[in-house]
Amino acid sequence: EAERARLAPVQILSRFDQLEGEMLARFFAFLDRNETTRFVHWNMRDITYGFEAIEHRYTVLGGTPVKIPSLQRIDLARLLVEIYGTNYIEAPPLDAIARLKKVSTAGLLMGMTEADAFTTGDYAGVQRSALGKTRLLYDLLHLVHDKTLKTRANLWTMNTGRLREAVQLFDNSP
Repeated sequence: EAERARLAPVQILSRFDQLEGEMLARFFAFLDRNETTRFVHWNMRDITYGFEAIEHRYTVLGGTPVKIPSLQRIDLARLLVEIYGTNYIEAPPLDAIARLKKVSTAGLLMGMTEADAFTTGDYAGVQRSALGKTRLLYDLLHLVHDKTLKTRANLWTMNTGRLREAVQLFDNSP
């Protein structure tokens, strides 16, 4: 939004709420146009860092958010644990998966590094990082779908997860 408005970096902070509101308006308009789409995410499941946080912020800025139903949200981080078990890869998983895939992590900002970049006004760095993470999640999702993701999980771990799902299904639907 700052680029669209042709703002210099020093002008962004003074118009931050307006720019964020415009960005979120575009985001929620996109959600409204794509109401049946499934959304893949990484650990975005609470009010601190998740869809609820985005909805809350837009409400604070005066907007009316479009809610994505829970069934249309796919938490890839949880899905990997369900499929491959809790120790499928070393921590932090996104870094480890990128190394495993031999994908460059140059430009990816993780955790507090990304938050610090945002705070210091490195918006271009945050944007590059977000695009890189999106590419990584896209690739990862395809590897999981194709059953070609290499992990530390063994067949026993993966199959006990399936057994657990079957037991839960039976318990929930006798």
